[in-house]
Amino acid sequence: MNAQIDRFPVSDLPARYDIKRTALYERLKALDIKPIKLGNKSYVDGDQLQQLDDLHAHIGRGGGLTDFKEESELLSDEHSEQSEQLAPINQSGVLLA
Repeated sequence: MNAQIDRFPVSDLPARYDIKRTALYERLKALDIKPIKLGNKSYVDGDQLQQLDDLHAHIGRGGGLTDFKEESELLSDEHSEQSEQLAPINQSGVLLA
């Protein structure tokens, strides 16, 4: 859903997550997100917004900033391993094994 968002104003993020600006900037730093600046406004893109949403959900479950990075890296590794285990198919959907 968020991947289709072209840009989301950073100024709207504290209200989205019901947090203070300082907490938002801590999250941006932890995720290594650098908003883009257009004119006098800053924005995050859809992928960055999804990362922030995922982090917010993680914190809501009792997680923290540091263990979110570890958890997301583990999930990424698991996804890569699962992808490698899938049999290759061609563009027509025919199994190439």
